[in-house]
Amino acid sequence: MTNRFLHRLHYPYAIPSELFDQGIRLLHISDTPTMTYASLKHIIALINPTYIVHTGDLVDNIKLELHPSKLIHYQRKVKALASILNSCEAKLFITKGNHDDFDTLGKLFGSDQLFKDMCYPTIEGVKLGISHYRHKIDATKADLLLFGHDLKVKSQFDHHPYLSNAIEGIFVFEFHPLKVYRLSYPFGTDDVRMKKFKAGI
Repeated sequence: MTNRFLHRLHYPYAIPSELFDQGIRLLHISDTPTMTYASLKHIIALINPTYIVHTGDLVDNIKLELHPSKLIHYQRKVKALASILNSCEAKLFITKGNHDDFDTLGKLFGSDQLFKDMCYPTIEGVKLGISHYRHKIDATKADLLLFGHDLKVKSQFDHHPYLSNAIEGIFVFEFHPLKVYRLSYPFGTDDVRMKKFKAGI
């Protein structure tokens, strides 16, 4: 297997060179199968985000809501992602997805990092609305809405409020002025999320 093919399997296809420079930035991810973890670790190390937002379903290849008997397997896998996220210096915002176990997440993340439904932090003067579900975010309370779960609502950055659906890609935001970069998940991520992604699952 060639190094080029390994790169396609484990890492995003391209990271803009300007993201290697020092700066205040936010990384938004969501619905992450375990096969994305090596790539996410690589990105975090390269761009050194100030903030990381994960909008739920931390082990998206284990559909815990549909298969609760897989809880132990889920716990083992989510610890691996928590180790990556907790080992960096970024401020974390984690929201529970429909395939997450809140008690397990509570043991891995602090109470100031983990949110069961939604939260509305202000980061670098920008009001955020964060939830696994777009419909749970009150758009009147936020300038930038971050969510995941399905593809019914697309990302849009042309007008207020801005929408970031991190199923579509890995989003990186810089502030003042607000600038967004979209990185690709590793090759095959959607297949692992379940057969080219069935919206709402």
